[in-house]
Amino acid sequence: LQWNKAFEGAGFRDALRVEQMPDTATWDPSDLRYNVVRWVSSAQPPYGAIGQYTTNPRTGQILGADVTIEWYTGSATPILEELLSRNTTAYGQTAETTDLSGNALCTIADALKSGFLAGSTALEGAGRSPEELSLMHRQFLTYLVMHEVGHTLGLNHNMKGSQLWTPAQINDTALTHQWGLLGSVMDYPAVNIARDPKKQGDYYTTKEGPYDDWAIAFGYTPYADSSAEVAGTAALLSKSTDPKLAFGNDADDMRTPGKGMDPRANVDDLTSDAIGYAAERLQLLRSLVPGLVRHYSKPGQSWAELRVRFASLQAQRQQAIGAVSRYIGGVYVDRSFPEQHSATKPFTPVPLAQQKRAMQVLKQYVFAPDAWMADTALLPYLQPQRRGFNQNPYGDDYKATNAALAQQYNGALAHLLHPATLQRLTNSRLYGNRYSVADLLGDLDAAIFAADERGTVNVYRQNLQSEYVRLLLEVVTDRLNQYDAVAQAAALDAVQRIRVRQAAAPSPNAETRAHRASLVYLIRKALEAK
Repeated sequence: LQWNKAFEGAGFRDALRVEQMPDTATWDPSDLRYNVVRWVSSAQPPYGAIGQYTTNPRTGQILGADVTIEWYTGSATPILEELLSRNTTAYGQTAETTDLSGNALCTIADALKSGFLAGSTALEGAGRSPEELSLMHRQFLTYLVMHEVGHTLGLNHNMKGSQLWTPAQINDTALTHQWGLLGSVMDYPAVNIARDPKKQGDYYTTKEGPYDDWAIAFGYTPYADSSAEVAGTAALLSKSTDPKLAFGNDADDMRTPGKGMDPRANVDDLTSDAIGYAAERLQLLRSLVPGLVRHYSKPGQSWAELRVRFASLQAQRQQAIGAVSRYIGGVYVDRSFPEQHSATKPFTPVPLAQQKRAMQVLKQYVFAPDAWMADTALLPYLQPQRRGFNQNPYGDDYKATNAALAQQYNGALAHLLHPATLQRLTNSRLYGNRYSVADLLGDLDAAIFAADERGTVNVYRQNLQSEYVRLLLEVVTDRLNQYDAVAQAAALDAVQRIRVRQAAAPSPNAETRAHRASLVYLIRKALEAK
């Protein structure tokens, strides 16, 4: 019923009405004359929730619609199996390890389920009350239903909706209760967890945003005649430069490496300072990990819930990494028309300071030698629950080094070294970008090698350094003819400098010596073959 407020702006009062279907009803829920919200429980859910509609093929008019919510998602109950972002990449790994099952789901409910589980883990870890957890669950369900109902009303996803407020405003309920937590409920935002419980605002939005009001007014306002419609729609469209009405759909978003170009159109982010918000999220996740064993060591229960809770935090970490990395090589997009006299150009490269800031966050929380050390206290306890013969044939232990490398790759390196990103870094220099491919590779080199270049290289960094060199060599050899000459030249210079330094670097133990010798060998072999 929250959508009724949007319809009031289009001239309708009480446009939506909700009734409970009686047990004695003689009508079928699939009857097109009834628009139904269903709560179902499937053995293997193909989606977490979905809003679908049927249209008149001649006019496009929506004739009927239904929303289906799976118990698996709506209950927000921790399922004692692996729960993570199931998106795979060419690297072939998920955010945890290669042994996860992988039916990729791409509806908002799957992301919301993972986010809610991470949020409830954060709240429980911080000792917040059951009432607070219940409030978060109510907001979670309200937002989920509003999003799916939005689809049935004809709205697309709006992946810029999460950019509405600054970090200082995001927990101000005086603002969020008036305008919403988001510019649009049609975004896929991160769950809002404040580091300071005393400053906690809304976890999820519980009302439509300014964009939603605007879109409903455009789609549903009745007009007396065609001339009135032309004038009315023109007046509405003229407002498109209002920052509160920012819009970017699925085609614009940067959820996968190399896709899109405007980092503000993304999933799993929040606030107009997505870099700062993600950095704060990474700090929060790091602080929560050490206390998980204490909170989820329960008499009479296995360690499965601990593993699931930890995995949910890892998913949030990868999402935060992805939100940050997209600002490097990013270009802000403005689709306004010339007569609107927008304050920005159609394409504006992300300022140098923002790109460098994003790199600094990645250096500190993703690439640093100690970036993953907080996890080590949990590793002896991350045991899944045995169910018949479903054990991993290679052992049930948590593959920590695989998990870390998968997040470093999937969240950051796969995007930063993607052909589209590298080419955009070069092309956008012609219209204002001040961060070159050579600059990027120089900063990555420093972030990935400098801290331990004269000392022991731990296993996390060994994997990271080896993977980075492999990716650079892919740019140099360019077997698929994807990279331009500028990127290839910068990558060649980078690997040659790495080879010289690694060959001369002191190695305090046999493992580090072997690692450095391997890097030198890989580079020499690849360059000789080329």
